[in-house]
Amino acid sequence: MKILAGLLGGMLCVLGCGERIEPGRTEGKPAAVRASVAVARAVASPIEIEVPGTVQSEVSSLIAAKTPGAVTEVRVREGDRVRAGDVLVVVDPRQADARLREAEAALAAARRAAEAARAGRDAAASAAALAEATGKRYRELFEKEATSRQEYDEVEARRQQAEAERRRAAAAAAAAAAGVDRAEAALAQARAAAADTHLRAPYDALVAARLVEPGEHAAPGRPLLRLEKEGGLRVEVHAPESAAAAALPGTAVRVEAEGKNHRGVIEHASPTADPSSRTVLLKIRLPREAALRPGAYVRVAIPLGEAPRIVVPATALVRQGQLTGLFVLDDSGIARFRLVRIAPLGEDRAVVLSGLTEDVRYVVAPPAGLIDGMRVEQPS
Repeated sequence: MKILAGLLGGMLCVLGCGERIEPGRTEGKPAAVRASVAVARAVASPIEIEVPGTVQSEVSSLIAAKTPGAVTEVRVREGDRVRAGDVLVVVDPRQADARLREAEAALAAARRAAEAARAGRDAAASAAALAEATGKRYRELFEKEATSRQEYDEVEARRQQAEAERRRAAAAAAAAAAGVDRAEAALAQARAAAADTHLRAPYDALVAARLVEPGEHAAPGRPLLRLEKEGGLRVEVHAPESAAAAALPGTAVRVEAEGKNHRGVIEHASPTADPSSRTVLLKIRLPREAALRPGAYVRVAIPLGEAPRIVVPATALVRQGQLTGLFVLDDSGIARFRLVRIAPLGEDRAVVLSGLTEDVRYVVAPPAGLIDGMRVEQPS
């Protein structure tokens, strides 16, 4: 009896000292959530190679000084948008303005001289015409012996003198007209030089770089600003030589920038590869509606063909910091978080490059409370 009592007491101690099991609790059964489940299948999908690139304007130009002098004004800063004809930089215009006034005065004097020369030419022409008519009349009289030889010789001498004066006056008028032409050319040059002190935008553009400040000296040819023309954008990339066969002019490519995809078109592909980098230069035209700024970083996806690959909806992907994964189900329907490596395929799908194989079940759209180890039940 004592032995039996001891055994019963030991059993009660074990039951009393152990962990208590609350009513309604089932040990080892994980919590369950309802979610749609799909089976991974390989489907024909595009194969792409991604290369980095930089957005550029189709037209980029340097605004350089055309005349020497101190820079008195710089009216724009980097990032400003300007319109065609806007004044961007002013180089000290005082000397150019003085030469312009001198050229204007010289032209006015040349025109006055030309007017006087024309008047002298016309007067000389009239006198020569009168002398010619008088000489003709005296020649007829002399032939009829109605006047003396001396009178005829005097009239002939005056005719020749009037003709010489006419030719001299005509030459003077021509020289004066040439002087007007030279003065007009000098004035045009002076006006151009004066205009060159005000550097203007050749087209609607974005100021990409400001290379000068007021007070600095501008020399002919020195770049002062860099402009990127608005409207046309393109991307230049260096694609691997292995992609050259697929990267032909006219090929559509996907350009990813700032989380958005744009459709670009290859407009130029270098016919030769760079021997040092083994890459091919591609120039890709972007659509006008792509609101990107020159200098923006992009990734260009060049299509290489199609191959069977596992494609999942973007809703299945769970991002944890820099890592991407999805929930797969084991044979018991327990969710397990698995890291995968993906490549975007449009805006609503992704290609799984590694981490998922065919016939594995995965959660299509993980609910907010789903964690590793939970049971997943499909909605009825």
